[in-house]
Amino acid sequence: MMIGRILVPVDFWTSSAQVLGVGLDLATVFDAELTILHVWDFPARAYPGMALSEVDHVLAPVRAAAQAELDRLLAEARRRRPCVHGVLRCGPTESQILAEITETAPDLVVAGSHGRTGLARALLGSIAEYLVRFSPAPVLLVPVRADDTPL
Repeated sequence: MMIGRILVPVDFWTSSAQVLGVGLDLATVFDAELTILHVWDFPARAYPGMALSEVDHVLAPVRAAAQAELDRLLAEARRRRPCVHGVLRCGPTESQILAEITETAPDLVVAGSHGRTGLARALLGSIAEYLVRFSPAPVLLVPVRADDTPL
């Protein structure tokens, strides 16, 4: 199997650096392009009577912060591998990652897995499990530490 394109979804938690490091190592070994993907979502909803500009006013700072963090990760990654790209998407995480996989057809997806079980998994869900079940591309799961925190 030839690996020419690798997709690494990141959540900007401390484990993102670990997962991205694995993706960069593989991109170096296979001389592959690497894309860092971040999906942001906002739990607010628009209600009848709200103008779209009111919602955008709230979302714009969130979008800008996500883009700034993605740009920071890209700058760090490009020190190791110049052909790294970034993609920022908005919406439900699982469906947006799957949409990116479907649209860009990477040869490999490298994602982190917290390995949660029981109630934590039931409450927080498992994006990693979703990707393994539904991704048309192979998924490599990188186990990450339980004490993972936001950057």
